[in-house]
Amino acid sequence: MVIRLLADLPRERVEPHLALVARSGALLPQVPPDVALHDLGVRRVRYAPGPLLRLTYRLRPRVVFSTLGYLNLALLASRLLFPKGVRLVVREANTVSAELATVGHARMWELGYRLLYPRADAIVCPARAVAEDLATRFGTPRGRLHHIPNPIDVEAIRRQAESGSSPLSEGGLHLVAMGRLAPQKAFGKLLEAFRLIGLARPDAHLWILGEGPERAVLEATALRLGISDRVHLPGFVANPFPWLRRAAVFVQSSEFEGLPNALLEALACGVPVVAVDEPGGTREILEEASGGLLVGGGSPEDLAAGIGRVLAGGPLEPPVLPERFQPERITAAYFELFERLAS
Repeated sequence: MVIRLLADLPRERVEPHLALVARSGALLPQVPPDVALHDLGVRRVRYAPGPLLRLTYRLRPRVVFSTLGYLNLALLASRLLFPKGVRLVVREANTVSAELATVGHARMWELGYRLLYPRADAIVCPARAVAEDLATRFGTPRGRLHHIPNPIDVEAIRRQAESGSSPLSEGGLHLVAMGRLAPQKAFGKLLEAFRLIGLARPDAHLWILGEGPERAVLEATALRLGISDRVHLPGFVANPFPWLRRAAVFVQSSEFEGLPNALLEALACGVPVVAVDEPGGTREILEEASGGLLVGGGSPEDLAAGIGRVLAGGPLEPPVLPERFQPERITAAYFELFERLAS
């Protein structure tokens, strides 16, 4: 989302800089070449505010935009130390109350959100559910909350889907999921659901694209369930769209989300979607976009039943995304917000 925003902001009005906790990562080559990169040179996010504060004194930006939850809090805590006139905008990518239910010291983090988020000049929420959660659960002033969804370039995604390749064969039944291999994505539940599907469809294969700390756990779970020969974890895939285009179904099993990009990208590729109705923006997407089935229950059995319904030819219209996700509209909304704050 940030890379797309950096590429689209009007250069005649904006001089973008990108500060990185560490100058590394698979997406680094996608940063537009005219964007100045600043390596903060720290190993952990908690050490980033100091170097970032020094950078703001050197560059004197009109707006600082942060989109990493814990870094948002750290920057807001040091707000009084920023140069005079700098506006601080934070983006909240997840449904905070659901996320805090999964971490230690939740009461401390909750207090941080209650005390610090009102210090932001603006808080961008990609989904209405994220904004409502901040307002009702944490007392964030509604006047500071701005709903700006994530941009999805449907035409560019479809070009990449046609230009790339994937190991998904023409034969067999291929289910695809995508995301960081972390507890939030509940891929263990997806494996349980896939086992149930595989009892009736021995030609089915499950592909989970992504990397993360739960790889060993997921591999062990697939082995325990007796499905390891039909579960594939290829790791991070730079161009996942050919995989999505050839999938029979895209499955989202997450415990919570903000506004899930993977779900939007799957719909852009024309893939039928089955998603758990979790806290976050998934319901908002599927209430507007055609081509998706929302699963009300969160159990593996519920998820398997939803997937089976779609595979059996359930009543889904062809996937179509609403126009509000067009990159031009998103960039214009961000630019308008930044310009208004800067002036």
